[in-house]
Amino acid sequence: MIDLLIAGGTLADGTGAAPVRADVAVTGGRVTGIGDLAGRPAARTIDASGHVVAPGFVDVHTHSDLTLLSSPEAHSAVRQGITTVVVGNCGLGVAPVAAGDDREALRAAAGYLDLDPSVRWDWADLPGYLAALDAARPAVNVAALVAHTPLRAAAVGFGDRPADAAA
Repeated sequence: MIDLLIAGGTLADGTGAAPVRADVAVTGGRVTGIGDLAGRPAARTIDASGHVVAPGFVDVHTHSDLTLLSSPEAHSAVRQGITTVVVGNCGLGVAPVAAGDDREALRAAAGYLDLDPSVRWDWADLPGYLAALDAARPAVNVAALVAHTPLRAAAVGFGDRPADAAA
């Protein structure tokens, strides 16, 4: 049995092909059928007649680095059909994190990304941040850029000096 049948919608499949009327079957959280699926039993059916059915969208410019930890439901993204977000944009990011005073300086620099002071910054590097994301179980997929602000801070601090080999 199909878990979810999205029936009668106009399918824009993302390949550039012309949209077509098609049903979409979802079982176990995966698309398991596309086409005329009329008559197939489903636990739940959504009538998509008059609506466009499309794969999830990718938001390549977000600043959700921390909001995904404090609000992993990602309501605003999901309600727009976004299934993947990219974090670490504009040179801002939250990993790597240098020890000591630079940790607090980085948090202050990136603080406007999330005003929730309960978000713990207990990672030191990108794998640690990604583990924190995994533990939060965000409702969207996440692609992370390594931002230049935390890289510079981890390498030479926030002082007004050029980076060099002695850093």
